[in-house]
Amino acid sequence: MEQRDGSPPRLLDCVRDRLRLLHRSPRTERSYVDRVRLVSEAVAGFLTHLAVEENVPASTQNQALNALGRMLCARGSSATPLAPKDPGSEAP
Repeated sequence: MEQRDGSPPRLLDCVRDRLRLLHRSPRTERSYVDRVRLVSEAVAGFLTHLAVEENVPASTQNQALNALGRMLCARGSSATPLAPKDPGSEAP
């Protein structure tokens, strides 16, 4: 899944696409997007802490952030926390 300009998909776009594929309501979509934004802020805060307090190089922070984004987007194609693992399991 790439954007029109050929760049990799953004995390929130992956979340929205997956929820729409699962036919979730717009209200559910907003709720999940808000949760992802909160987690993103927490991750950004943690990476900032690593840079300021722990003196971790910027390249390591960027690598960690990109890996998280790729992992979360890639999970949308198979097992994902946004969808039940089997038809009998509870919806998120």
